Amino acid sequence: MQTNLQVHGRCSFQGYGLQLIEALDAGTPVSVSDLSVFQEIGQGIPRFPDPLDAPSWEKTILSYAKKEDGPREDQLKRGYRAPTWKAHFSKVEARMGGL
Repeated sequence: MQTNLQVHGRCSFQGYGLQLIEALDAGTPVSVSDLSVFQEIGQGIPRFPDPLDAPSWEKTILSYAKKEDGPREDQLKRGYRAPTWKAHFSKVEARMGGL
């Protein structure tokens, strides 16, 4: 079994999260900081260990490397739908219609 891993330095603030979208869209299990933007675009799929809890991150990363069912397979079974511009602007237009 081959495992893909991408690690970014810990941070308590980040931008929109394109790396998160790309990883989930490619079917890669993801753990990220517990930020509202990641909760929104992650659709409940990523795990959210405390960014300052190194042992928790280690445990999470090692659990993704296991072959048997576990956190990795659980994430992959959920399926991910990347956000689209069409969906985004549908929401914008709906909100603007109420102005």
